[in-house]
Amino acid sequence: MDLLIHTFDTQEVEARVIVIRSLTYIVDSIARSGINFQYVVQKIYNVIARGLNDYTINEQGDIGSLVRLEALSAIIKVWELEVDVDSANATLSYWTVHRLALEKLDKVRLQAARCLKFRVSTLIARSVTSHLVFIDCILIHTVLTT
Repeated sequence: MDLLIHTFDTQEVEARVIVIRSLTYIVDSIARSGINFQYVVQKIYNVIARGLNDYTINEQGDIGSLVRLEALSAIIKVWELEVDVDSANATLSYWTVHRLALEKLDKVRLQAARCLKFRVSTLIARSVTSHLVFIDCILIHTVLTT
């Protein structure tokens, strides 16, 4: 796993996409096993959170968007599995997903809106209501209807 995390720091975007995808499978396996590997999950979550902010640009354009898309898919999986992560990192990632929901690229914006939609639906299912859930609903509606 440390090799995967180290590989994330490479220059190759394809490698970073594969690393995030692989780490998502590891988190899934850990969550389903029921064993508490909090330290490992936290390290993985930190890499996923870094992927949300990948803005690598080369002659092909914004190739970091591929990493951001994969990181958004990973965040959905982490939220779906209700993996326990550090609250500060979870909050930062939550607001990063909000920022990505307002991004210029359609694919990234729509995937971020799907993340928020999933998060809001789970909060509503748990009867958690607050002004943030309302704001999320407005943001999701705006992104998905424009």
